[in-house]
Amino acid sequence: MFQANSTHSLPKNTLQPLWRYITAERLKDLLTSNSLYFCSLSSFSDGLEGKLTERTQRRFLEWHYATYGAKYVNCWHINGGESYLMWKAYAQHGFAIQTTFERASAAFESFAGTITGGVVEYVDFARQETAFGNVFNQVITKDLPYSEEREFRFLLWRCDQPNAPLGIADTGHNVGVDLKMLVEKIYVNPFKTTISNELIELLDAAGLRERIVQSHVNHR
Repeated sequence: MFQANSTHSLPKNTLQPLWRYITAERLKDLLTSNSLYFCSLSSFSDGLEGKLTERTQRRFLEWHYATYGAKYVNCWHINGGESYLMWKAYAQHGFAIQTTFERASAAFESFAGTITGGVVEYVDFARQETAFGNVFNQVITKDLPYSEEREFRFLLWRCDQPNAPLGIADTGHNVGVDLKMLVEKIYVNPFKTTISNELIELLDAAGLRERIVQSHVNHR
């Protein structure tokens, strides 16, 4: 289930919309596995992911990483509506799942392990310090140039006791979710209007076909 962490910032409004911009293949995986994929931070393109700012590194010991083990994230975009930039960056030929913080948190209710999460803080990695003393602080801190992503992250920590029996792989782990709770709408990207028959069948099987809508972004 989802458990709030006292050191993480959560949306003030539990009905805050969250968006996940994904490829068609990732949507198929969600619909067939009934699970969200949490990937290892080490696989992200930003080389500073999961690291401390330069000033903080000078004050912290290397054993921190070896002691606390691997962490995994599932990323969402905080916004009241669609984002053209997010469509372009992550889902030009894909989809956007729209939910709310309240719905997404409740979707983990049947998960036997522990999920936490927080709003990402964007800082200047070359000049600023980040707080340490909590295992998740560096996971919800990103370099300032990424601030337009306005990210919320659900977090899975392999070393958390309830997660120990899960057998989490180094690269990532699927976490079971209640799809009907998670998905409020699925937006088709503004650059195409067709959906494959295979995907339509999966949506029908999941009881989600009626939640498909076309993007409202005007692509010129």
